[in-house]
Amino acid sequence: MRITTLTDPAAPDRTNEDAVALGPDLAVVVDGAGLDKAMRRGCSHSVSWYSRTLAHEFALRLAEGPEEHDEDAPAASPGAVPAAGGGAVPAAVEVGVPAAAEGGGPEAAGRRLGMREALGGAIAAVRDRHARTCDLAAGSPSGTVAAWRVRDRTLETLVLCDAAIIVARTDAEGSVARADLTTDLRVHDAVAAKRRELAAREEAAPVGSAAREEIPLRFRALDAARNVEDGFWCAHHDPAAAEHAIVQQLPWSDELCVIAASDGAVRAILELGTHTVEEFADACAHGGEDVLASDIRAEEDRQLDRYRARGAKVHDDLTLAIGRP
Repeated sequence: MRITTLTDPAAPDRTNEDAVALGPDLAVVVDGAGLDKAMRRGCSHSVSWYSRTLAHEFALRLAEGPEEHDEDAPAASPGAVPAAGGGAVPAAVEVGVPAAAEGGGPEAAGRRLGMREALGGAIAAVRDRHARTCDLAAGSPSGTVAAWRVRDRTLETLVLCDAAIIVARTDAEGSVARADLTTDLRVHDAVAAKRRELAAREEAAPVGSAAREEIPLRFRALDAARNVEDGFWCAHHDPAAAEHAIVQQLPWSDELCVIAASDGAVRAILELGTHTVEEFADACAHGGEDVLASDIRAEEDRQLDRYRARGAKVHDDLTLAIGRP
């Protein structure tokens, strides 16, 4: 199986808060949530640390199960995996098969972990890495996840929050004939509803009261709607969030192409209108991800005023992990 990755920070002078981890016939994309630092005040770790560490732990469990390690040890530093054209992709780490599991016996039972179970274990592992040194309840990094794995000729996919999976089928000429996008956009409605609720509460509160906080309303609304019923679900420090991930399976064939993407990538389809799902998938299936990324950046610049009027970020980290036979 050929795996190609691309990850591009929102700006050259900004840290990329997306991460990619690869293993045998699998890929994980984690999109770290770029929240105000006040929302992460209980934690000394960066958003990029969280996304890299979670991607590594999740890919490890999808490959062969977790390695034994000291929970106080630092997370693996991001390495580089080959990219199209022989370059290197930052914020990526390649996960090898643990030696203890190579025999395929009982010690390799981690290979049978389901997608949700593997993600839940990864979230717990990241939590345990810093639970004793950070006050997670006071605020810590979080992220969204998209992952795929091929085993026994079956494609398994997982989406948590507004990261995305695209599965494309090619025709006899190799062009994408059909592509299906899976994501979970509940975050937008949930945060908007919570924002209205908080705004109404603050409008009724006297100036100087605890209800009128300095942290921007949009960030407080997101925090209040995160990982609660009637809200939205993402990777944070509660492994139970993994149970809310969307998982799918279908037979793998040589006509398929699978893509894990951050929301900064699929905004080309869902926000910017530069590509249909089929056009997006066709570009990825034929090595056109660099041009795709350039098209997204150019359109973001053209729509700069619209994004600023909404108080939204103009550019976002953009990440793809593409699997082809």
